[in-house]
Amino acid sequence: MEPFLGAWRLRADASRYEFGAPPREAVYRIERDGEWLLFAARWTGADGRRLEMSFAGIPDGEPHDYEDPAVADTITTRLVDARTLETVAAKDGRDVAVGRRVLSDDGAEMTVTQSGTTPDGKPFANVSVYDRVRP
Repeated sequence: MEPFLGAWRLRADASRYEFGAPPREAVYRIERDGEWLLFAARWTGADGRRLEMSFAGIPDGEPHDYEDPAVADTITTRLVDARTLETVAAKDGRDVAVGRRVLSDDGAEMTVTQSGTTPDGKPFANVSVYDRVRP
């Protein structure tokens, strides 16, 4: 998990969205709190609005209750391999959102693919590219 921890800054010009517009700018953080991983993002949308989100998961590959049942019932977080960290949110027994984070070989870049289904039922994948923020 350690290679994923820290702050990441979006490279909007390198990102590709199939659903919605990519943010103008964003900072994504992954931190550890005991057995939990804390995920948080703050961004400025294409329309100029400031937004944020956060969630937590235990990277054990098991489903755990999600804190907002309107969005999902469970979230499963797992380390796929040394450079891939995945979260899957499920609602009513069906996957509704998948976040896959892949680190570059040198750990300086993280590509996040968020996939799911649009409100009208079409699958999508949004790809965001982040650079590690050095302290």
